[in-house]
Amino acid sequence: MKRLLSFCVLLLVLPASCGFLPQRSSDVKQAVWVNRWDYKTESDVRTIVRNCARAGFDTVFFQVRGQGTALYASSYEPWSQEFDFRYPGWDPLDVACDEASRQGIALHAWVNMLPAWKGATPPSINNQLYRTRPGWFLYDQSGKRQPLSDHYVILNPCLPEVRKYLTRICEDIVSRYPVQGLHMDYIRFVGVTSGAGPDYPRDARTVAIYKKATGLEPQEDLERWNQWKADQITRLVSDVRSMMKRAAPRTMLTAAVFRAKAAPGKYQDWPQWLAKGKVDAVFPMVYTGNSGTFREYLSNITEATKIRDRVFPAIGVYKQADPKQTLDQIDSVESMGFPGYGLYAYNSFFRTKAPVDASALEAKDPDLRVRRREALVTRPRKDW
Repeated sequence: MKRLLSFCVLLLVLPASCGFLPQRSSDVKQAVWVNRWDYKTESDVRTIVRNCARAGFDTVFFQVRGQGTALYASSYEPWSQEFDFRYPGWDPLDVACDEASRQGIALHAWVNMLPAWKGATPPSINNQLYRTRPGWFLYDQSGKRQPLSDHYVILNPCLPEVRKYLTRICEDIVSRYPVQGLHMDYIRFVGVTSGAGPDYPRDARTVAIYKKATGLEPQEDLERWNQWKADQITRLVSDVRSMMKRAAPRTMLTAAVFRAKAAPGKYQDWPQWLAKGKVDAVFPMVYTGNSGTFREYLSNITEATKIRDRVFPAIGVYKQADPKQTLDQIDSVESMGFPGYGLYAYNSFFRTKAPVDASALEAKDPDLRVRRREALVTRPRKDW
């Protein structure tokens, strides 16, 4: 009897001591993304998480990896340029987890998976992937490396060592921090087209791996070549899922995805990920200021998969000049039977340390963020 009583007491104490219990996809109703440029200090992070809780968000996607650099105490990668590539004296992810526990909301580590640099010039530090692992990046059929620009250059997911490395990055996070979830972004090809022009990746090693698997050269069957590239992205997702089953079995795995399965040049077969249980949920990016177009995009999603109870449309608030547009889109999500939604992004509702406003809309209308917050908080909630 004493043992039974002790066990019952432990059950009562655990939720209070742990902050919050592991989250399920059915617990997600209203999520929000916090970008890596939104915070500079520990106080910023605590304020952001408190604001999210007060605004009614139950889930926060907190960005901790942008382009081969980290905003947490990574075992593998240098600190982010947002902190001048140096340890800031505190750990943003640790602080975010602590404050989320205090506020009783879920904190998911948001990771840009394949991007490894962005900008017209290489990183100024020598221990970043762009300099240390040049062979891991994309090369075209002429042997030219994906050029630097104002878009991300990415790692080659067709290489086993790249998939192993990225899986290790994810394991470092979920095994060392009490996050409720791992949120994968840019788990797709970037800056790649499916038509004429550079064909990425076409380096000798990738082609050799493909030929060993299929017996073909890429040009012999372009449809099969493109499907194989999509399969390598899926394989990366599978590797992360397998790792999490071992290292963090109670942690959710989610992904931000394109709204349509066959988005040109992305090679992101997210309906298969859902159907085979490789992810717990997906957040299709349905970013538009037009509510009619938004509903059309939602229809694209329902055509791509019938597993609607784990699909959470992501609404691009930054594109909307009138808070009513956001409310209309939330209504569309609910009326079409989706279980919840995400709002991109936090800096569309609150001013942050970002170097520029979330979009030109906020610059034109200084009160827009306030009106968005008021509309969201006062909106009658659906009885989920």
